[in-house]
Amino acid sequence: AVNCKLNQALPKRRIFMHQTKTERTIADQSAEFMVGLYPIYAARGNQYHGLGHITFLLANLAKIAEDENLTQESIEFLVTCIWLHDAYYDPTAPAGFNEAMSAGLAKMLPADVRGSVRSAIMATANHTRHQTVSDDVEIFLDLDLLGFADPSCLTTAEDSLRREYPTVSDEQFAEKRCAFLRVMLERAISTGLYYRPFHKVRDLNSLAIQNIQALLDRYNAG
Repeated sequence: AVNCKLNQALPKRRIFMHQTKTERTIADQSAEFMVGLYPIYAARGNQYHGLGHITFLLANLAKIAEDENLTQESIEFLVTCIWLHDAYYDPTAPAGFNEAMSAGLAKMLPADVRGSVRSAIMATANHTRHQTVSDDVEIFLDLDLLGFADPSCLTTAEDSLRREYPTVSDEQFAEKRCAFLRVMLERAISTGLYYRPFHKVRDLNSLAIQNIQALLDRYNAG
C-alpha cells in the first residue's frame, strides 16, 4: 500500500514497473516516512501544503537527479528533507515557526544527517533571499520553488494556497500575498530564484518571472 501511494508521485510511465534506480531509491527512502507523515499531509486535503506539494517535489527530484549526477546519499538526503520540511504547518504561525517545528523532527534521524537536514529545512524560511548553502540544499530549495515555474501556479496551486486561510478576507490575503510575490519577483530579476542549472530545455527563472508577474496582475485587477 505504501508503494502504491508513493507511485502517484513518480513518472506515470513507470508507476508500476521498470522503475529506474533513482525512482527505487526515492520510493525506498519515502517508505521510511510515509507511515507517520502520509496521513498528516493527506489530511490537509486540497490545500497547498499537503500531499500534492510533496509528490510534486518527489516527481521533480526523480526528473533532475540524473542531470545533477546525484549520489544515492544525496537522493536520500533530499527525500528526507522533502518529507519533513512541511510536516508541521500552521498558516497562522509567525514567520519561521513552522520551519523550526518541522526541522525539530530531524531529532529522530541518525546523528550524521540530523544537523544538515535541520539546516536545510530552516533554509526554506528564507526563500526571499539568496543563501550560501551546500549543493544538496541548493537543489532542495530549488525544488521547493519549482512551482513558480509551473503553469499550475496561476490556477490550482494558488487556489489551494488560498484555501489555507478560510478566515482571512480576500482583501487581506491579496495584500499579504502580493507583498511576498513582489519580494520573490525582485529576487528572480536580480539574482534568480534558482541556484542550479537543471533547466536545459527551458529557462525556469524566466518562466517564474512571467508567472509571478501574472499573479500580481491578477491580484491587482481584483
